[in-house]
Amino acid sequence: MDMKTFEAFTMRDALKAVKTHFGQDAVILHTREKKLEGSKGKVYEVTAARNSETTAKGGNRIHGAEASGIKDNLIEMVDYFKNIERGIKGLGEELAKRQDLFRLDAGLHEIRTLMFEEFSKRRGSFLEDMPAPMSKLFQRLQLMGVDAAELTRLAEYLKALAPKEQASPDALLEYYQSQAIRWMMKRLKIAPKWNPAAGEQAIHLVVGSAGSGKTSALAKIAAQHHQHYKQRLLLVSYDNKRLAAREQLRILAKVLDIRFESVDSPEEIGALVDRTKEWDLCLIDTSAECPRVKEDLEDLLALKDMDLPLHFHLALSITEKESQMDRMIRGFSPLGIQSLIFNRLDESWSYGEIFNLCLRWSLPLSYFGVGRSVPEDLERASRERVVERIFGL
Repeated sequence: MDMKTFEAFTMRDALKAVKTHFGQDAVILHTREKKLEGSKGKVYEVTAARNSETTAKGGNRIHGAEASGIKDNLIEMVDYFKNIERGIKGLGEELAKRQDLFRLDAGLHEIRTLMFEEFSKRRGSFLEDMPAPMSKLFQRLQLMGVDAAELTRLAEYLKALAPKEQASPDALLEYYQSQAIRWMMKRLKIAPKWNPAAGEQAIHLVVGSAGSGKTSALAKIAAQHHQHYKQRLLLVSYDNKRLAAREQLRILAKVLDIRFESVDSPEEIGALVDRTKEWDLCLIDTSAECPRVKEDLEDLLALKDMDLPLHFHLALSITEKESQMDRMIRGFSPLGIQSLIFNRLDESWSYGEIFNLCLRWSLPLSYFGVGRSVPEDLERASRERVVERIFGL
């Protein structure tokens, strides 16, 4: 019988070797996994034969026990692949759905509440000896993700105040909340509008990582400026990585009757600005970047060195972890970021990160993305909107 055993590091490669040697007439007789001696690795071993009534050498028929053995191994192989198929199907069914993630986040909020109550009982905590109404306020702020260092400063500020004597718990809570709101609003910065002064030109670039919503935000900003301000707009795509992003802006510009240009290098942007003078506000979309070192921003830094009225704005998705957003700000900081754009506020449960990052990096806010509709689901950032979302007003 023409039979041979094949070994490979994956089952797929082993089966490929079988097919190469025996062709379409291959019959799998046996499979097994075998550990490699002296290491944690393993190989797959497949024993196969030619599927014909006679072998190539002697022409002896496969019959009796041999035929039965081949049949059993074929059944075993079919079952093996059926198990793989069921496993893959099971993985698909177990993938987290959006509503499941929301439920998980709600559960995490409950865990944070229990942790807050436990920490409040510990000696030396800034929550120690805190009046019940104030403690309730801080529970809300902690659930919203406000940084512990900022909560400590706020606690010291509120404890130094002298509330009205004999006030009810509800009145005290309202008093402490109003004071906390004033304290937070004084520390937030809001970027000026992107409108250039009369007779001047301004170029605004939106940068960010993949999934930050920068292209959508820029499209909404362009649509709003076109509808509400009598300015001549120039919409530019400097995204040489994603064709879809360029087409999205091209179609928007056509619908709004805005001039659109597509460039591939800093030099082309400089030439475009020199060549086209009939515009007041230029909005540029850039390629998605995740800068781990300064060299990752080489093209954008080259653009920054040009003698152009450039303003860089960083788009962030509030659904990302605060540590990830912090790294993005640090990574893009060589560009001289002038404001932050937070997107996907409609998908988040926690808004304290906005307050934390603005204070940590001393950066103002410019826009909030609150949905997918263009241009309705974009609003100018304001202190009131931040505290409204943090305090659940």
